Amino acid sequence: MMSSLEWSLSRRWHSPLRIEVTFARVLILISLLGTSLAAAPVPRDVPSEAAVETTAARLLFHKSVRKELKLTIPQVTAIVAEMRHLDEARLRRISSIAAGASGGVNPLRRIAIDHEAATRKATLDLANQVLEPSQRQRLRQIDRRLRGPQAFTDASVQSALQFAPVQVDSILATVRTYATEESRYLSGAVDGDDTKLREELLKLRQETLREIEATFTPAQRDAWQALLGPVVVAFDPTDFELLRAIHIASEKP
Repeated sequence: MMSSLEWSLSRRWHSPLRIEVTFARVLILISLLGTSLAAAPVPRDVPSEAAVETTAARLLFHKSVRKELKLTIPQVTAIVAEMRHLDEARLRRISSIAAGASGGVNPLRRIAIDHEAATRKATLDLANQVLEPSQRQRLRQIDRRLRGPQAFTDASVQSALQFAPVQVDSILATVRTYATEESRYLSGAVDGDDTKLREELLKLRQETLREIEATFTPAQRDAWQALLGPVVVAFDPTDFELLRAIHIASEKP
């Protein structure tokens, strides 16, 4: 059976090779980073901004998410240039396999793993270097909405909600059960068309969230809603392709 990485790669490897102007890409990033590089350091008594999760950063490669974030043209240009750069490198390696220039027991899987690792690093760099603080905060809110129950595994979420130890144990046990089923749906292990799979997964997700939220105090419910932020308007946060992207980004390399 294909892994999620190979499944994703197999759906995209026939994409046409797009040419990227390297100097233009570098100049765009320099122009975006110039101001932040010269910025004054954060005072010691001011807490640093929380790091962007890998799953959240990965969402920058989705046009609908960029629209929700209200990115500027230079920001979008930098992100799209990086996407093209990664695709070009991946397709070059695939072409080398077709030409017999690359061996190995499973070269396609090796390419998929390397491409995913490069994408993780690139998207995290983009999130930290190209986005404004308010955009990073919104990106993390969107990520929590997409991840649903699995967002409760984040230490930052547990801290913000001030879970009691018994709550943490109970919630994480519930999340583990859900995660096993979610993985089956998003990795292709469950047969069916996307519409049917999406309906079944969303039903399971809603039931799991209700079970978890039933353990919340009123203050925790308010804090959870604050972590989710405003309702997403630029796209459907239950989009199956986005859920698959989150799943792939959350897998161990």
